Parts: sequence; structure tokens; C-alpha cells
Amino acid sequence: MRVDNLTRVWYNSGAATALTVPPRGLERSDLPMHPQSTTSRDKKPRTLEERFHSGVDRSSGPDVCWPWMRAVNRQGYGEISVGSRTDGSRTLLRAHVLAYRLAFGDPPPDKPCILHSCDNPPCCNPRHLWAGTKADNIRDSVRKGRHRNSKRTHCPAGHPYDESNTYVYRGQRICKACRRKRRRRLDC
Repeated sequence: MRVDNLTRVWYNSGAATALTVPPRGLERSDLPMHPQSTTSRDKKPRTLEERFHSGVDRSSGPDVCWPWMRAVNRQGYGEISVGSRTDGSRTLLRAHVLAYRLAFGDPPPDKPCILHSCDNPPCCNPRHLWAGTKADNIRDSVRKGRHRNSKRTHCPAGHPYDESNTYVYRGQRICKACRRKRRRRLDC
């Protein structure tokens, strides 16, 4: 069997199965979504899609969140492993990214991030997912009041961030009172 840089061979019960996984150094978004065969305890091979759907709770209906019921990372995002342990090609994919790719295919190259409209990290409902950039994600978090700096009402010195005391420079709020103090110190 010919093995190129995108194909690894996985041996299961003596039979070789070619799996497509990214070579080291490529992004997870470069991973082609070909079915992956794996063996469960009852020795039935399961595709990656079957493994994914068995970990999602879709019982609440098509319009609500479908939580990932298996392994989650520290941020609460579901994770599923892809690749082989034997040849070191095993990697973790976020479950919501896999849900998007199974439903819509690969995201456009200019929008590599898969974002949640529901703000629920374990959600895998494709209706709640959209492709965007990191900047889109930050704008979305600011608009929804989830960004860590959007909740700050005062500068570190205690001056209020209001229209009369604040101006925005390159996307950051600058306290005018603190700026005046810094300028007075520099003028001396």
C-alpha cells in the first residue's frame, strides 16, 4: 500500500485501513473529512460520523442546543479524537467544528473559525454554528457583553469610562484624566 504525507495506515485485526490525517505542522482546519474507521468493544467498525453522532444529545429538538455528552476541555468545548495512536497521528478535534464540517463542509479559507450563535461551548447543533474570523468572534463577544473589558466601567485608577472622560484609540478606551496626569508628570 502506498503511503503519502496525508495518509497514515492503521492496523485493525490484521487488516490495514488507510486513514487521512493531517501531516505534522498543518492546521486542524486542513484535515480532510474522510470517514475514519474505529473499533468499539463489540468489534464493529464505526465511522467518524457515527462516533460523533453517538456523543451528541439531540433529544430536545432541532432548534435548541445539542450538547456534546463526552469529553470536554477546560473551556467546556467538546473534543473527539481522530487518527491513530500507533503511528502518532492522533489529534483532537473540537466537536462543534466537526459538527459544522459534517453539515456544511469545510469553512471558507477567509473564515477559519467556527463560532457559536448560542454562546454554549458544548453545543453541536449546526443551526447554532457559523464560520467567521477571530475578529468576528471578538466583535460578537463585545456586542453580547461577554468580552472581559466590555464589563469594565472604570479605569484602573478609578475614573469612570463615560463620554466626557473617555476616548477610543485603536479600539481601546483611554481615560482622559489619567492621560492628563501622565502628561503633567512628563512636562515637569
